[in-house]
Amino acid sequence: MRNSDTPFKRLLAGFFSPPKVTPLEGFLLRAFFAVVVAYTFRFEVPFPTQAHPTGLAHLFDLTWLSNPASYSMFRGIIYFLLFLYAAGVLLPITLPLLALGHVLAFTLYNSQGYTHHGFQIVSLTLVAQAGTVLYDTFCRGVRLRPPDALLNSWLLWQSQVVVVGTYLISVFSKLINSRGLWLWNSSYIATDLIKSRRQLYYGSLDSNYAGDPVEAMWLLENPWSARALFGTGFILEAIAFLALANRKIAFVIGVALILMHRSIAGLMGLRFDNNEMLCAIYLVGLPFLAAWCLYRIGNPTVRLGVLIGIAIGIPLSYFAQPAAIQVAMPLPVYVGNLIESLDVWHNGRVTDFLRFTLPMWMTCVAMALAGAISARFLGPIIRKPRLQN
Repeated sequence: MRNSDTPFKRLLAGFFSPPKVTPLEGFLLRAFFAVVVAYTFRFEVPFPTQAHPTGLAHLFDLTWLSNPASYSMFRGIIYFLLFLYAAGVLLPITLPLLALGHVLAFTLYNSQGYTHHGFQIVSLTLVAQAGTVLYDTFCRGVRLRPPDALLNSWLLWQSQVVVVGTYLISVFSKLINSRGLWLWNSSYIATDLIKSRRQLYYGSLDSNYAGDPVEAMWLLENPWSARALFGTGFILEAIAFLALANRKIAFVIGVALILMHRSIAGLMGLRFDNNEMLCAIYLVGLPFLAAWCLYRIGNPTVRLGVLIGIAIGIPLSYFAQPAAIQVAMPLPVYVGNLIESLDVWHNGRVTDFLRFTLPMWMTCVAMALAGAISARFLGPIIRKPRLQN
């Protein structure tokens, strides 16, 4: 009887225990997410007022962040904390500070008279990870070194819960606000598309926005097709929690959610870059896939050499860039612009992205190869005194 239950339990294992996370995957999860958090701070100076306070802005005056000098220092501290976070050290300190800093900055951002939901998923993930680390500290004592396998697993698990939870909240809010009629009324979304296009045209008089979108007119003429189209996205959001079951299901749902956002961007012009990137990290499992590839390198020393080579290759690629780029931006600005180039998720300018980042990829490959060769020949020499002792 127990054997017959094994496939079912394996299929739903993720609902009852966290997924196993190797140290390398844990590092890559933190590194990838740190880049996303840094990407959210790409704007220069937040808004100077909080005329329409929301959240913590009801309790605190956050406009000190609008001072360029204060914000520059604040962002520098955030970047330093992200470096420590990616390294996995001092997590009981760095994660709560990162969560608080992110919430404060984007509370001010949302206190301008309108609410932007694009950054909340990042704030929520930081808060969930901070809570996980503090709970672990309470239960098992202070751990200032990189997290062990158990904590790595819990950090991934809770991050996945946040990501899929945002989609479930979307489902419930749609049902509550429409009194259960969202699917039936979804055919009217086409009118919002027409309204948005007309607002863009009359606000800018840009000829690119002249006329009603063909897609919207077709949806108006085919209401059942519209319900089927938007209903598919609604159902996908409703079953997103199944991604917690196991990695394979998470991969399928993660890819489907990214494709859903891509289709929404094409049809409605609404983009959710941060949602897509977190789906890629925590559901599709890009860190897991990268770690799997690196573990094909059987020698741990060579594997470490590859990682060190890649890390060195990122700033070193600055000197492989054309002279015009080196003149236009110093090295720290260049590294920041590499992170900001993730804006390709929003603007779709893949050619420009590849042109700017190609020297980085080539340098990283060359340095990874150099690191592997160095580790292969120097590793035994470095370890030899230890073996003799």
